[in-house]
Amino acid sequence: MKKLNLLFMGVVLLAGLLTGACKSDDEQDINDILPGTWVLDKSVNPKGYEIEPNDGTEIMIDHLEMKADKTFSLVYDEYDSDSGTYEAGNAYIRFNYSDVNKQEEVFLWQVFSFTDNTLHAKYKDTDRDLTVTVWLKKR
Repeated sequence: MKKLNLLFMGVVLLAGLLTGACKSDDEQDINDILPGTWVLDKSVNPKGYEIEPNDGTEIMIDHLEMKADKTFSLVYDEYDSDSGTYEAGNAYIRFNYSDVNKQEEVFLWQVFSFTDNTLHAKYKDTDRDLTVTVWLKKR
């Protein structure tokens, strides 16, 4: 009987280790995929973004560089880059930086989906009352 109890306890312990110690392959952490260079994905949308309401505003972004140390640079076609820090969870990315007037700015993106090399998110520009949806791909 003692042998049976030890065998049963060993099976329970092994099952617990195998099921509790690993994360599902389907569950990705956005922080694992963010570091890298991201560009607008024009294969999903002709511009790689949508702006609501459509008032003729254009996004002049060349690329977004995100680093593992939680810093970023937003590189524009014709302007100086913005840089700062970011924080991310699977449902959001929060960008913190200082604008040209040294004012603290925050952009909070709602993440719709992501893979190892794609990101679909939106944010609200409260200064201009615009909602911007972006499709990005890793370069």
